[in-house]
Amino acid sequence: MVIGSFGQHLVFEVHPDRVVTPGSVKRDMAAAYEEHKVLGAKPRLEFIAPELNTMSCSVRLSAALGVDLEETMLDVETLVAGGFVEKLILGGVNYGHHVLTKATEEWSKSDPKGKQISINLTLEFKEYLK
Repeated sequence: MVIGSFGQHLVFEVHPDRVVTPGSVKRDMAAAYEEHKVLGAKPRLEFIAPELNTMSCSVRLSAALGVDLEETMLDVETLVAGGFVEKLILGGVNYGHHVLTKATEEWSKSDPKGKQISINLTLEFKEYLK
């Protein structure tokens, strides 16, 4: 069952042969303000505009759960380096167009020959307005 995606390139799913699920999902929303100094008084704030939203999530990639780690990491690297603009969908909610700005890979387990069998991945997305 598909539970989310970043376009067609990165699919979050729970399937008997493959499990890739996001965890620790974080969404940041902010606004830009300008601070104006006032002689003899506290400064005044002026609302400028909303800023682009950002989202991040962690994903545990495991060969034991049917994930081809090398292929998946190559796909992620391509998404970061290629500037792909895709819809970000998590838990059935469409968060609109985003780009994958950063991916942090943490090797957590390896087999006796040193090949990675489990990777903790952190993905960072930024809203992209068309």
